[in-house]
Amino acid sequence: MRIKESGNTIVAYLEGDLDAAQSPILYRELEGLAQKYPNKHLIVNLESVEYVSSSGIGLFVAVSRLLQKSNRSLALCKLSASVKRVFELVGMLNQVPIHESEEDAIAAVPKL
Repeated sequence: MRIKESGNTIVAYLEGDLDAAQSPILYRELEGLAQKYPNKHLIVNLESVEYVSSSGIGLFVAVSRLLQKSNRSLALCKLSASVKRVFELVGMLNQVPIHESEEDAIAAVPKL
């Protein structure tokens, strides 16, 4: 996972499939980022993600809740049409902010 700092945010770039095997590993990595950068919001760029299972959806819910405990937020950006469709089917579009571009996601992040 590649990361980039941008103002009061960390952008994490994910690749591949987010399935039951990868979700626990990725949760630990994102949890580690949250601990390493305690004053930053998190944006996850999903441009290179081709598939998200229900475990992957649960991962984002868990990370969002973790960040909310310290008044931070999670946003997602650059979802492919197929990944966005999964989020629509499970009703996640209103749970975690989703943006078309990374720039839009960064601009929408609240100030700490």
